[in-house]
Amino acid sequence: MKVLILGAGATAYSSHANKDRRPPTSKDGFLRMFTELILHRPSVESHDKHVFIEGIELHDNDIEAFFTTLYSLSDEELCKKMTQPDEVLKRKKLQVIINKYCPNNPVTYANLRTLFSGILRDEIQGCIGTTSNPPYYLNRDNNKSPWPPEMPICRWHRAIAKTLTKEDVVINFNYDSIMAYALLNENKLSRNSFINTYIEFVDMPEKHISGEHIYLFTPHGSFTWYRKMTKYISSKITIGLNNSPPKECTSDPVILPLKIKQNILQKIPHLKEETEASLNVIKEAEEIYLIGKQFKSSDTDWAEEIKKVCSQGKQKLITYANPDSTEKSWIEHHNDIFNSKNKVCFSSVEELANAILAGKKF
Repeated sequence: MKVLILGAGATAYSSHANKDRRPPTSKDGFLRMFTELILHRPSVESHDKHVFIEGIELHDNDIEAFFTTLYSLSDEELCKKMTQPDEVLKRKKLQVIINKYCPNNPVTYANLRTLFSGILRDEIQGCIGTTSNPPYYLNRDNNKSPWPPEMPICRWHRAIAKTLTKEDVVINFNYDSIMAYALLNENKLSRNSFINTYIEFVDMPEKHISGEHIYLFTPHGSFTWYRKMTKYISSKITIGLNNSPPKECTSDPVILPLKIKQNILQKIPHLKEETEASLNVIKEAEEIYLIGKQFKSSDTDWAEEIKKVCSQGKQKLITYANPDSTEKSWIEHHNDIFNSKNKVCFSSVEELANAILAGKKF
């Protein structure tokens, strides 16, 4: 079984990403996103803008750290786990910032989290050109021709999707659905691709109800996942002709931009199940493709869990598609995590896809 693991680099360097405004992959990128987008967004109230900008600056432009602190203000269990002096200090300072601009109550915290998720979604979708009609255009097979702006299907993702068989699995750590649409256009995505028992319904074109499919896991959530207003444990996914939230669901997507995830996962069981399923297929994989993803400076909690499950099985082969894969220490770090030996290294998702399109064997 081959398992593809996709990270932020796979989205930022997709074929249709805006080269002048790529989706953020670093702290500086997220600071740019929030200072530029929020300040010029009429729907964001002035006081909320100040909270976001000052709050993110307080956390050294780390949006996961900011969102974790914001979440902890209304979550007593998470608050108890954040006992480091720096965490306690930042929580107090963020409360001061919120008190200065907004009413200090749980509703304010919830509204800020919802608004934050929506802004993050709009910015990333704007960077990759999926703000209007979803990129559902089946039966377009000419990968060599330029793709019009209204059809933002990534050539690189589609070339990779074409190589996958029904035994393979995709684990997407990104919130976007670039790979989902690539699979859809290769007739490798169906409602059966989503096996999470908490997913109540997948809104897709009827022809994709069944058939051969690739399993697709999104352990950090997705912009296409929505929760029902009456039941937080039930979710709906929208992929295909309509990418707006179902009427009975909240407008904010189910995503997990947090540093401390385990406590939150207990309250969002559908993401907990997605996490456990992802770890299980990584454990069973014979071959890993790590594309635009790294576990050295981010998702260190995942690195620990992956190392734990991979140490129990046989050694894997791993292919890297990441600019850092030229560094020996980076490769050794990830080989250790996955109990693997590297098969081949590419500098980007584009280089990997071009090798596939050229018919190279590796």
